[in-house]
Amino acid sequence: MQIQIPTFEFGEKVIYHCQPIEYQCPNCGYIAGTLEPPQDFIVTVLAANNTMVCPICGKASKGIEGWYVTDHVTKVGYFTSVPYTLLERIKE
Repeated sequence: MQIQIPTFEFGEKVIYHCQPIEYQCPNCGYIAGTLEPPQDFIVTVLAANNTMVCPICGKASKGIEGWYVTDHVTKVGYFTSVPYTLLERIKE
């Protein structure tokens, strides 16, 4: 069975559920989502992304599917790139 990854439109406002996830930087060991305490943000989707840049060491990991760049900026000044599993459409 193939899992379908939901797509988000560029410019779409969504809820970002900031929390640690099962992605660890292969260079420094940083666990994604641990720079901030768990919380929710309203963000705008800027682009689809297949590269995760570690906010600690700056090393890029490529080939990541289902991630999006948002307009949320981390404490160290990077735009946040997050997996679709942490994004939720806003119900109107």
